[in-house]
Amino acid sequence: MPHVTPARRRTLAALAATATIALSTPPAWADAVPGAGPSAPATPADGPAAPPAPPGAGLAVPGAGPAAPPPLAREGGVITPPLPVHKLPRQVGEACEIWRSMRWPEAGRRGKDHRVRDGEVIRGGGRYRNIGGVLPRGGRYVEYDVNPRHPGDRRDAERLVRDAVKKHVWYTSDHYRNFRQISSGCP
Repeated sequence: MPHVTPARRRTLAALAATATIALSTPPAWADAVPGAGPSAPATPADGPAAPPAPPGAGLAVPGAGPAAPPPLAREGGVITPPLPVHKLPRQVGEACEIWRSMRWPEAGRRGKDHRVRDGEVIRGGGRYRNIGGVLPRGGRYVEYDVNPRHPGDRRDAERLVRDAVKKHVWYTSDHYRNFRQISSGCP
């Protein structure tokens, strides 16, 4: 069985707790959106189910009650708003410090392992091609692992992706499905 680092263990515990809360607790605004709350019937008694609400439904209308919260992700998998590194999981800040101390190395197409501490390695410097076009076009992107690991252990899903020209950095916790730009603290 591969060695599980403390950072990886904390990340998995946080993800499990978040998933449990998200699946078991309806949001506070659910009753304000037709068909979203726990009190909404599965099918209306007087006919077929209503069509889905159009985009923008649930926005604030004076005197109409609470509005649905704004979406966390805009189209394309970039989660908004950008956050400073201290608002992200602790290991993201630690990774920023590791890579900053190494001057954000570039190592060709696949990247390479770099020794960090206590025999652990962290991989980085590989080219990120942005094939899905989620990040802004025209960037020269380089990927970096967030969590150090023991040699031979599998890499996890957390990455930093940095535009080597503009020096913008994005964090992904789910292997490039969603990104959040880091607004400060991780140049």
